[in-house]
Amino acid sequence: MSLSTEDRMDRLSLGICAVRIRLSKFNRNHVPSGPKGGQFASGSGGGKTYAPKSRSSATATSDEAAVTGDAKSFLDEAAEARVRMNSSSAARDTAEANYQKAVAGSKEEANFKTEAQKHYAASQEALQDVRVHAAKYISGGTVGKATPSIDSKFHPDVKAEIEKGFSDFNKTFGDVGLKSVKVVADSPNSRPFYNSKTNELHMPNSAGSPMGGPSTIAHELGHAVFFGKGARAEKMVENWHDKRVGEYEQPKALYKIFKGDGYPKDETTYQDKFLDAYMGKVYSGTKWQGDKLLTMEYKGREIPSMGMELLYKNPSRLAKLDPDMFNFMVDFLKAARR
Repeated sequence: MSLSTEDRMDRLSLGICAVRIRLSKFNRNHVPSGPKGGQFASGSGGGKTYAPKSRSSATATSDEAAVTGDAKSFLDEAAEARVRMNSSSAARDTAEANYQKAVAGSKEEANFKTEAQKHYAASQEALQDVRVHAAKYISGGTVGKATPSIDSKFHPDVKAEIEKGFSDFNKTFGDVGLKSVKVVADSPNSRPFYNSKTNELHMPNSAGSPMGGPSTIAHELGHAVFFGKGARAEKMVENWHDKRVGEYEQPKALYKIFKGDGYPKDETTYQDKFLDAYMGKVYSGTKWQGDKLLTMEYKGREIPSMGMELLYKNPSRLAKLDPDMFNFMVDFLKAARR
């Protein structure tokens, strides 16, 4: 079945920007999951939640679904802005293709470059209008109060990126209970992570890093929101996760789903029809019950953080491709503001 221009753009964007989730065992910054620690492990894991890695293609598996609830209301209200956004993006694609074919240094090459830049600016303006329509659903009409306490070691350009990320987060998600978060400078090639035990966000001290920027901050602060709400948020996420994946679905090994990405055989996920199978990943941790050390299973821990990253990047993509998750995220953010 052929995809419409909007579907093609949606899936491409999800692959490049939103679904940045590979934790390869070949990465020197990778922390294995399980009782010894890991992205969401309790106990000796240190409470660290590492930012996902970029990857080049989407693994969207969701079918066309009936759009209902807040997702439908939002998409209806933002319809005109979405049409402008998609039209400008398609025109930009055409101009860029012509630019690639043009003779280097020619007048035509310069004209196509200018045209591509013009259409890109128009698409970003339309995207901002889409975000305005989404604001009443996502932010609840509030403005957030999360402020970064920024390490003096950061390069000025990185500091500016961090300040923009926090500002965008506050405008996008409203007051979800976050206040001051310490932002720590790590080496330029390090992976960002949020430490829930110390309330520290570690970022690479490198301007323009693919692992930095506002979308990474939205993702990591999404973890901060989740952990800050404690058992109430955990129960809400697990209940929706269990309802979503169904009673009889069994976890699958990630190395079989993402062949060649270097997953160890003990990492599993509930694939469901999430936009990325990684969203259903199962994490392990340890918990003392009396004199017994139990191994616990934590489900759905990627849902709030990935949901907030997707809502930041382009809320209409999540509402269209996975309205069920969009509606859940609206409810989750409402609960976080209470």
